[in-house]
Amino acid sequence: MKKAVIAAVVLAVVSFGWTAAAAQQSAEDAKFQKFLDGFWDGYFKFFPTAGTVAGFAKYNDKLEDLSSGSVDKFHDQLDAFNTELVSKIDRMKL
Repeated sequence: MKKAVIAAVVLAVVSFGWTAAAAQQSAEDAKFQKFLDGFWDGYFKFFPTAGTVAGFAKYNDKLEDLSSGSVDKFHDQLDAFNTELVSKIDRMKL
């Protein structure tokens, strides 16, 4: 009887810990998925032809703007994405 109670308590503790870890991992995965969605949206806004090739019809009527101002804006956007990826997403929890 005593062994069964101990086994049940150990099982409960382990399952609670696993559930908490899975919930934490899900939150980090959700943040990473949100980051990816934003990154690809920004990428396809700069390279709409690639968005069309990837199957996103909202980019069908657009062409690339390769002016220096647009390229500078895209580089700034990439820097912002890099900062967000490094500072807001814990890769050890993915």
